Amino acid sequence: MRWPDDYNVWGSLSEQTFWIGQIVAVLLLMGFSGWYIHRLFGALEKRFARSRVGWDSAMLLAARSPARWLIWIIGITWMLQIINHAWPIPLLDAVRTFRRTVVILLVAWFLLSFVKQLRISAPVDSQLARTGVIEAGVRMAQLVIVIITFLVILQTHGYSIASILAFGGIGGIAIGLAAKDMLANVFGGLMLHLDRPFHIGERIRFVNGSIEGAVEAIGWRQTRIRTPDRKPVYVPNSLFTSHAVENFSRMDNRRIQITVGLRYDDLNKLERIAADIESYLKEHPCIDDRRILQVTFSQYGESTIDLLIDCFTRTTALVEYRAIKQQILLKAGQVIHQAGADFAFPTRTIEGFVTDKALLSEK
Repeated sequence: MRWPDDYNVWGSLSEQTFWIGQIVAVLLLMGFSGWYIHRLFGALEKRFARSRVGWDSAMLLAARSPARWLIWIIGITWMLQIINHAWPIPLLDAVRTFRRTVVILLVAWFLLSFVKQLRISAPVDSQLARTGVIEAGVRMAQLVIVIITFLVILQTHGYSIASILAFGGIGGIAIGLAAKDMLANVFGGLMLHLDRPFHIGERIRFVNGSIEGAVEAIGWRQTRIRTPDRKPVYVPNSLFTSHAVENFSRMDNRRIQITVGLRYDDLNKLERIAADIESYLKEHPCIDDRRILQVTFSQYGESTIDLLIDCFTRTTALVEYRAIKQQILLKAGQVIHQAGADFAFPTRTIEGFVTDKALLSEK
């Protein structure tokens, strides 16, 4: 009667040894996989170092940490499944779902890191980097990855994505009505990042003249502008979609338009004055002769004959422009006085008849 008992004991020990052997095999496989992944990434890193393509190195850096965690997660959950099969534990029934969820999160981690590495590896002085298109693309890609990851995890846990999207459609309408202005600002910010009508550091002005200054920050909801008197103005991005904006920093030239009023007595000297001023402008090194350059008699005023000075400066810097304009104004005054002419002042001549006999007798 002892043989069956001994057989049961040895059979139980053999079965336990079998399960323990599987766990040890999994541990050895995990160690070998970790060593192999380390060697593989080292070899790929040396190879990609000689590559001129930037995305391969970015992918390698993004995949290193998720790959290591993937080995540990698969190995540990595999061992938990072995334990649950040998010694059933109700809590371990959810190991398979847990593993799928963690694998999805690791894939999302890899994608987010890859997008981030692409942004880091992009040339800082490139046109896309300066205009902020890369930054906008990275933010949109990260948002899409997060949303897709969330939906896939819900699907893994048994929730219907169709029902969620249907509910999201109804909720989206309600949220859209409640947050209409905020969404308008967000979409305005998206248009600013895509169209780039101005960059940080550029000087802009609304055409209606309400806001003018240098752009300091461009956000998704608002843009910060520093006015000439150093006051920060926070402009909702929706205004940029409904108002025209002038960008002074992208001008080719600055225009000088001056109207000088002379006396009617100087009409015969006007042609000589205009010719002398125009000759001065043509020789001025800061005036762009490829643009309009004209000094001409423009109109008869109420008490002046108007001389129009129209030209463009080569520089677009405001301080230099003002200095050049001052030189032209002073030179115009010198030319006018040298010609024996003078500036006109508002005058009015009143003609009438004296009808008072007392005043006539006194005279």
